[in-house]
Amino acid sequence: MSHKSHRSGGKISGNHTTLIPTAGILVDIAVLDEEVTKVHLGHISPKLSPIHGLVRVKFKFDLGSLLLLVRCNTSAQEIRIYTNDVLKTQHNLARSARDNKIGISFK
Repeated sequence: MSHKSHRSGGKISGNHTTLIPTAGILVDIAVLDEEVTKVHLGHISPKLSPIHGLVRVKFKFDLGSLLLLVRCNTSAQEIRIYTNDVLKTQHNLARSARDNKIGISFK
């Protein structure tokens, strides 16, 4: 059974449309943010060592964008979010992650 989902169109860009579950939650929140202009879905790194059901996201600032390093139990994915207000977008996503019981950290 696959636990991945797909997103495309609108603010979603890039050649990849598949998301790991935790990334799907965050992308759905990001595309609703009026400050977000584009969301680029990165490759999925499968078959990582299990982290016993823990999920987390690491936020990293980049020039004009926010890089999310999302980790599920046995996979990881990078999501780049282009936004007009990086701090506001990070705050909104971090709060939503916490509300969804996703661990957060900042790099």
